Amino acid sequence: MFKITLALCLLLGVILAVSCKKQEEALPKSSEKLITKFSFLQFMPAGDAIIDAATKQITATVPSSADPTKLIPSISVSAKAKVLPESGKVHDFAKPVAYTVTAEDGTTSSYTVTVTRTKSNSKEIISFSFNDFTPAVVATIDPAALTIKATLPATANLANLRPTIKLSDGATSDPATGVYSDFSRIAPFVVTAENGTTQTYSVQLEKELLITSGKLPTRSVIYVSNSDGFELNAVDALTGTKLWTFNNKGVALFANPTIYDGNVILPSYGVKFIDCSSGVQNGLIPSDFLGESSPVVQNDILYYGSGTDGYLRAFDLKTKKMKWSAYADYWVNSSPTILKNYVIVSIENVNVLDAYDLETGTLKWRNFRVDGRTNPCTFENTVIAAGRGQLRAYDVDSGRFKWIFNLVNSSVSSPTQSDGVVYVGSNDANAYAINASDGTLKWKFKTGGNIDSSPIVAGQLVYFYCKDSFLYALDKTTGAEKWKFKIGQPSNYNEDRVNSSPVVVDGVVYIQGVDAVLYALNATTGSKIWQFNEAGVLRYSSPCVIDKAGKIYHSGLSGLTN
Repeated sequence: MFKITLALCLLLGVILAVSCKKQEEALPKSSEKLITKFSFLQFMPAGDAIIDAATKQITATVPSSADPTKLIPSISVSAKAKVLPESGKVHDFAKPVAYTVTAEDGTTSSYTVTVTRTKSNSKEIISFSFNDFTPAVVATIDPAALTIKATLPATANLANLRPTIKLSDGATSDPATGVYSDFSRIAPFVVTAENGTTQTYSVQLEKELLITSGKLPTRSVIYVSNSDGFELNAVDALTGTKLWTFNNKGVALFANPTIYDGNVILPSYGVKFIDCSSGVQNGLIPSDFLGESSPVVQNDILYYGSGTDGYLRAFDLKTKKMKWSAYADYWVNSSPTILKNYVIVSIENVNVLDAYDLETGTLKWRNFRVDGRTNPCTFENTVIAAGRGQLRAYDVDSGRFKWIFNLVNSSVSSPTQSDGVVYVGSNDANAYAINASDGTLKWKFKTGGNIDSSPIVAGQLVYFYCKDSFLYALDKTTGAEKWKFKIGQPSNYNEDRVNSSPVVVDGVVYIQGVDAVLYALNATTGSKIWQFNEAGVLRYSSPCVIDKAGKIYHSGLSGLTN
């Protein structure tokens, strides 16, 4: 009985297996061959493509930064279907790509995938250079200020230069890279992004300055300029003999010259460098504006007001490049005065006193009620400036007001400090000596005219020119007159153009007078040593003297003593 049952079970198993196999052979294979999802997972967030089931067109948009030749698609298809090219493999989508989906039953469906990049809004100039020079000149780009700056060789023709420009991907520029353009003025470069937005860069180029060293004289020499004759004269300090004349070609000279590296530094339209020994021009810092500010050199940096453009500038005489430029609102024709880490100037018209950082040109403080034509002097930590009929003192670090002294009338005489005493002239015909620490009067001396000249102190005497036509020498301690020297006739105060101040060197006073003469006087007695008759009528500039040892002497116009 058991054997019959076992046999029966085996027979039933065979019948069942055969039946299942026939049923399996009877089920049809799937013909599904759809792409159900197409995306690029390397982008965050991942962007799903748009699938048009009817046309079998798949369109995808990728970021503008994507490289269409190296994209990795993630593809989902119908169950049991396969797709070629495979999902997850790098592929080139620079052109439309055909995809084939094969169903389980072997039938196929073709899709076309088209990828586009979004249009970029990037519109940066990445690099800007002039490769026609050896070595190439690479400009500095400030992406925040949208400025491009470069210094080119002195031989460059700024009106015809060809830049090489690298831009953001897809961007264009006008002018384009490799196109000759005029850079003699600030040149705009418009960059247009792929999406059509624009931004404009300002290209500011300058040339290297050819400023060659001059030769110092082997004798003591006076350098003095005049406004009406447009000349700088070099005069032998011992004899009064003219050594040479530099003609400034019809441009008036108002500022006091100074000396550096064998050159006379002469403000004009820009700043000129004139060889001390020969009178030949050795260089120029160009400008379209006439400067009246007397320059000051400290630690190889030239500080000067550049004229009606309203800038105070610091120029590095070693590198021949501008260190900084500070906009001061109006005409800077006062001479810079340096104390600690500050450059102090008074600004004409707005009548303010400004203190700028010596290294950066940043405005540190500003005070009003000063005369913008005069120059401040210094005492310890104090800046002292004249104006509006007053002498005012300020703390150099904070600009805080310290003391005031009333001069009765306004003064264009720049104050000079010596041994704790400030000396200044006034339009009330008085010369004043004022204690620099507290602004109290030490003494005053009555003259016969207005005093526009700035005093100079040498030894125990203080010297100044007065519009009563006299050069005065007073005892600096008591104010007593030691001597006076008559220069021409008393002047008409409304027309008198003599603001020149004296300079004292080795016991000799040098002064330009109202009678168009440069005088050399004995500093102790006032007796005349010699006179030079080509000084000119309009005398704003004071003499600059260099002695045989190379030491330079200036007048008190800059608020200094010698």
